[in-house]
Formats: sequence, structure tokens, C-alpha cells
Amino acid sequence: MEYVVYILFSVAADRYYVGQTNNIEKRLATHNSGGKKYTSKGRPWILVRTYPCSDRSEALRLEGKIKKGVSNDILTKSNFRDVAQFPQRNGTGSVAYHARGVMVA
Repeated sequence: MEYVVYILFSVAADRYYVGQTNNIEKRLATHNSGGKKYTSKGRPWILVRTYPCSDRSEALRLEGKIKKGVSNDILTKSNFRDVAQFPQRNGTGSVAYHARGVMVA
């Protein structure tokens, strides 16, 4: 089963969240429904990037490196040059972002 390390961004809270999962769609829905205490106040969360991993052990190692700052530069806006559009408010108070072919609002 493939795992991914994911990076979410909250415009409302102006912060990132890093986690790992084997079901990114379900996990994003959980974060955006308030199902996780830490991310409940930053809704909506926008999927910025995923890093595929071969198993959970690899995902946990990468997540730990990012959270401990070894790869802290991953979390700077300048490193999203390959992403067509960085998350922005769309004028209605909601947020839209296109990542990996999926529209997340």
C-alpha cells in the first residue's frame, strides 16, 4: 500500500500542516470537516504537495525530517515554483486551488 507525506496550507491561519496517510482524499476531507483538533481552526486546508512513499515507515521518516526542520525549506512559498498557482483568496472568502489535477475548495 502506497503512503504519501502531504503538505496542506491554510489561508485563514497562514500556516502549513505536514502529515502522512495512505488515503489523501479521506484525510483532506477529515481536516476540512474539523475532524482533527489541530487543523480544525484553519479550515479550509488546501493540498499543496504530496510526496509518494513506498510504505508507512518511509513516510514517517520523511514527515519527521520535514517537521524537525531538516527539510524546512520545503515549506517556503518560493519552493512552489512548479505549482501553477499558490493558494489565494478568491474574493468571496473561500479558497480555490488546483493541485495535481484536483480542484480543492
